[in-house]
Amino acid sequence: MGANPDDANAAPIIAAYALVSKGKHDEAQKTLSQLKEPENGDALLNFTFACVNLKKGNAGKAAEYCEKVVGLCPNFAWGYRTLGFIQDKSLKNPLLARRAYEHALSVEPAFKEVRGLLI
Repeated sequence: MGANPDDANAAPIIAAYALVSKGKHDEAQKTLSQLKEPENGDALLNFTFACVNLKKGNAGKAAEYCEKVVGLCPNFAWGYRTLGFIQDKSLKNPLLARRAYEHALSVEPAFKEVRGLLI
C-alpha cells in the first residue's frame, strides 16, 4: 500500500506498522519519533502511537492513546477492543476492560473476538 503523498504522516505510519509486524519495535518507535506527538484530532496517528507503545511495554501510555482514539471515533469497535485488551491483559483492570469490550459490542454486535474475550 502506498502512502498518501498529501499526508506527511502517512509514510511514517505505514512504515511503523510494517516494522511492528516484523517485530522491530525499537525501529518503529524511532520512525514515529520523527513525528510530533499526535494531537487529539488525528485518530490514526494516536492509534499508531498506541500500538508501538504497547509493543514497547508501555501499556499505560498505549491506553491513553486508545482513549483518545475512541473519543474521536466512537464507532470504531476495534479501538474499543484494543483498549479493553490493554486494560485486561496489561493493566489488569477487568472492570474497565469489560466496559470497553461491551462498548465494542454495542458498535459491532457480531464482533466474535470481543465476545470471546468477554467469556
